[in-house]
Formats: sequence, C-alpha cells, structure tokens
Amino acid sequence: MNYRDSGQHSLVYRSEVMEGDEIQTSADSYLWIFLYDGTLVRLAPKSSITFKEINILADKIFWHARVNLGNVLWLNRSTSVLKEQTLRQTDQIFFPLSLYDANPLVRDTSMTLEEYLFSDNILTEQPYQQANWLIEKNNKWINKVSEVFLVLPNASIHGLELSIDTYVGLGQANYFKVRDEIELGLLSPKVREFKYNLRGFANEEISEGSSGFWYEVPASAREANQISTPPEFSLNELITKRIPSIYHAREIMLDNYSRFIFKDLSVDELAKDYGIRKWNQDELSKRVDFLWTFMRRLETSNLVVASRYRESLLEKYNLKDDNVIRSEYYTLAYDRYMKDGEAGRENIYVPKLNSEKKKRWQIMHGIRTRKQTKEDIRKAYYEEVKLDSGISQP
Repeated sequence: MNYRDSGQHSLVYRSEVMEGDEIQTSADSYLWIFLYDGTLVRLAPKSSITFKEINILADKIFWHARVNLGNVLWLNRSTSVLKEQTLRQTDQIFFPLSLYDANPLVRDTSMTLEEYLFSDNILTEQPYQQANWLIEKNNKWINKVSEVFLVLPNASIHGLELSIDTYVGLGQANYFKVRDEIELGLLSPKVREFKYNLRGFANEEISEGSSGFWYEVPASAREANQISTPPEFSLNELITKRIPSIYHAREIMLDNYSRFIFKDLSVDELAKDYGIRKWNQDELSKRVDFLWTFMRRLETSNLVVASRYRESLLEKYNLKDDNVIRSEYYTLAYDRYMKDGEAGRENIYVPKLNSEKKKRWQIMHGIRTRKQTKEDIRKAYYEEVKLDSGISQP
C-alpha cells in the first residue's frame, strides 16, 4: 500500500514511488522497491518505510528515509560483480519475475534426451553471469556514489554505500545491521564505515559502528549493544543471500530508467527538465548536521508517545503484544524456498498441462526457453564490450 498525502493506493509492478511516500505491506506480502540510483529496498510482511527526500549532487545521491515498522532491508548497489555460485536462488517467492528478461532461462523441453545428457553446447543462461555482465556494462556510466541517512525510532544511521537490515517495533527495541559485503556475495568486498546516534534531548554523541554485527537498541534508546545473531535473523537473511535474478532485474531497470540521474547536468537543466534541485557538498553537509539534531529530538518525543500509544491499544482491544523478532517476516518466503527444493538448482521447467506448453502461456508467465550455447553467450558479451570500449575478443 502506498500512502501519499491524504490518499492511498495499492502497489503493482512498475508503480511509481515519490518523495514523501509511505510504503506499507500487509500480512504475507513482500515487496522489492527499485530506487533510481540502483538501491533496492525490501519490505517483509507488516512493514513500513517512508522516503523523506532524495538530493542530487555532482558526484553523489543522498537518501533520507525512515523505517516506521517491521523488517526492512536497504540494499546498496555496489560496483563489484557477484561471486558466481552453483547453489540455487533463495528468494523464490518472486519467481517468475514480472520483468521477464531477468528470469533465469530454462531448458527447452523440446531438446532430446541425448542432447540433454551428452551435448557440451546446451546451456541455460547463468543468472550470475547475466547480472555480472550488466553490472560491468552499467559501471561505465555510473559516476555517483550513494549516501543514506536512515532513521529508525530508536537510532539514526548514516554512511556511504550502506546495506542495512533493520527490525523495528512500535515502542519496543530496534535492531539493525550494516551487512558485510562478503555476506552480500560480492567478489571484491569493501569495508563500509558508518555512524549512528541514539535518542535523548541532550544526547549529541555520534558513534562509529562496525559492519557485519547486529546492534540492539532498547526501547529507552539510550544505548546500543552488539549482540550475537538470533536464529530468526539468520533464517531471514538466508532469503536474500543469493538473489542474482533480482540483481539482474535491477541492472535492466537501472539502464532503462536511471541514466538521466547520472548525467552531468547543470543546475538549470536538472531543474527545468526533471524538476530536481542540484545540491552542492557544503549544502549537504549542513543538511546532515541538521538531520542529526532534528531527528534525534523529534524521535525522542515520539518514543514517549509511541510507548503510551502501544500500551493503550493493547489494553483497549485486549491484544497480545507482538515481539519485534517474529517468524511472520520470513515464514512464507522460507516455506516457498524449501518447497521448491532441488527443482530450482538447474532451473529446469517441466510443463505439466497442455496449456503450459503453449508459447503464449509461457510468455504470460515469464517462462523463457530460448536455448543458447556457451559460445553464443561469450560472443554476445565480447561484442558488447568491443563496441563500448574497443577491447578485442580473445
């Protein structure tokens, strides 16, 4: 559900999200949001995020957002390619993707058994290869880094190129983790540094955090403690551990929709053509300094109200208090992953009904069975590289 001003509407594939919108998921609903800089945002069931602002600089894109409730993953786009793996993809609940070109290619069921067993030239497109080729291609025109100021009720987090996993409860403890790039499966991981502050009208301390560790911020929001990873967090992280087709879709959308944001446009061009104000670094530094103070004071006031509001609701409607860490964030996605089992390892699609064998049905459901050989894929890739950079094919 998308809340804009005083109205609301349901989201579907390619729905537009604007600055100031609040996005909320209902029970058993999962959502991936593509941002113009290539950042991906994933919402688990009963979760909510508000996109406060986006600011464009000559060398940077700045995001200010607030996680209101639930489990939200803020996933930065890295210029590093993905480490290729043979294990199957983990976020099976989104297959087939509505963006058909990003779906894994499946073997054509018309091939003979002899071809399947003995031919060296029959090959399905590998999702990691396809994603990596597009990442390298798009990297040639990506000239800005992403900076995020992510607000939780109990803490604010700020840094460059961060991937942040968060759990938020109303008037309860908050949990956050800046994911290590090794965990993200990147071939050339980098160490990401970030800063965070907590709550309190007089608490001006800004602390430095370490990636790869979970932080617990109690309801009082006066301290943050590193904790060992709860089992529920590990299960939920598994769902987004291997998602090359999601990354593939991101790169396609980045190429289709985001080139304008990386162009070297003047202040007037950006304003007249796209209605966006171009910031400079001095303005952004002052903005971040303001946000540290303003959001701390605002959220400190909200904490008292949220705690009382939660208690009154529980008492009024005789409700059971939900834990911040709860299984409904991952149960449906994990069940789908386990249900698919080994069928997803080689991406083999076997039609069960006559209607499923029809080309129109396959197109409607994102089933691609175009066969390619290793040589075809390699030639196509080097042809693209040669056109872009003049590199000859080995």
